Amino acid sequence: MRIPADRLTALVATMLERAGAEFDRARVCAEHLVAANLKGHDSHGVGMAPAYLTWIAQGRMFPNRRGKVIADRLAAITVDGRFGLGQAVASEAVDLVIARARQTGVACVALRNACHVGRIGAYGEQCADAGLVSMHYVNVVGHRPMVAPYGGREPRLITNPYCCAVPRADGRHIVLDFATSAVAAGKLRVAMMKGEPAPPGALMDTDGEPTTDPTAFFADPARAFLLPFGLHKGGRASRTRSRRGRRCQQHALHRHRSGRLRRPGRLRSRSRRFDRLSSRNAAGARLRFGSDARRPRARGHGAAA
Repeated sequence: MRIPADRLTALVATMLERAGAEFDRARVCAEHLVAANLKGHDSHGVGMAPAYLTWIAQGRMFPNRRGKVIADRLAAITVDGRFGLGQAVASEAVDLVIARARQTGVACVALRNACHVGRIGAYGEQCADAGLVSMHYVNVVGHRPMVAPYGGREPRLITNPYCCAVPRADGRHIVLDFATSAVAAGKLRVAMMKGEPAPPGALMDTDGEPTTDPTAFFADPARAFLLPFGLHKGGRASRTRSRRGRRCQQHALHRHRSGRLRRPGRLRSRSRRFDRLSSRNAAGARLRFGSDARRPRARGHGAAA
């Protein structure tokens, strides 16, 4: 069945309005979901709308709540989404960090309690449309573990998506957007609804055997779990993705509080000073460990001079 995009957008927006969402916020969410379908990502498209309606009915999502800035350190901002409609809250947070990046040269925003924010690539495109390079780290919380570490037989991780976007003058931006699991969990849901198998190599059952049955993943209790993308290298990235996002935010906050995070001109002057110190230290190292210099003695059990 083919449904015109504008009609589908209006339908989803009306569903959200009937659930209590304001018109503007319902429209932002509906347009985001339909755009995901149009870009070929049915896992993050209108198929998510029933879940949103359920969360609103259960009191787990509050569609009209706005994000609240709870920490503002000029180039580092923390926003509490207050469990509002994810797409609207996230889009507003990105607008905020775009404006701040234009002011300071670089900016970082941490968004928490945002519910499901949809396709992360949309926010990369939002930054690229503003002429900015952006990186987006997502750590999914409030969900059962569904991804096993590389070589493991039990799930310990979440899909932890990553996105990077680079603007291009012709509007055909470079956008990298992927889950750090073999596939996104939503793609397994789409496969299950279509009665299709999961991609080979994406799932492992609780006995440690490969499987392509997506229903086992959604069973209660789950009888299968996702594997990380990229084998051992991707498994490492999956484990560090959420930690790296938190560390970036903590590092920016620390530098600003200590007075080290300045405007771009100050950053350049400090960079030149660092280069001079690095050259001086490197020269000292060459003198210290030159051919006629005394080298440090080996340490450890059984070391011989």
